[in-house]
Amino acid sequence: LQWFADSILRVDQLVQWTDTLQLPFSLWMGALFNPTSFLTAIKQVVSRSTGSALDQMSTETHFSTMMEKNEATKYPENGVYVHGIYMEGARWNTEGYDVVDVSGTSTQGAVAESRPKELYPAMPLMYIKAVPIQPSWDPQSVGYIRPEPFLYNCPVYYTVFRGPVFIFTATLMTDALNPNSCTLAGVALMFSLTD
Repeated sequence: LQWFADSILRVDQLVQWTDTLQLPFSLWMGALFNPTSFLTAIKQVVSRSTGSALDQMSTETHFSTMMEKNEATKYPENGVYVHGIYMEGARWNTEGYDVVDVSGTSTQGAVAESRPKELYPAMPLMYIKAVPIQPSWDPQSVGYIRPEPFLYNCPVYYTVFRGPVFIFTATLMTDALNPNSCTLAGVALMFSLTD
């Protein structure tokens, strides 16, 4: 049973966190009871350190070159590493993409068409970074939508059930000039394969 395995992973992460009283280098957001509040806390820490107003902060996401949580050996700048993410409707492609440094984190790849019989491919560690809101971003109920070419504003859900378990909007690079193809394919990220 997947929900039972998820419960064990949740307890393990909470035990590790409380034993050291420090945030793990990579966090499984599916283990949190309220992941949206955790994202707000990240924005709050960065807004205090930069002197920015909290309501002028948002998040942007990048997929790192790290596939396993144990590969994260330090905290990223102005954000957090997150593991245990799956993609539905597409896959993450690193072939032919250069490694790009984003605030000291090596990132690589873009959303690409899914492979046959590959429903929920596992994703690399995600770097969620708190950033100031830009004037060109469009405020929506799900977050700030960025009208940029090759950028897909991807919904992130707690489980494959989607619906009321929406967490936030991730910003993902695509290999398609028109990110609407991702919307039409129903591309989304999720932290658990249970429904």
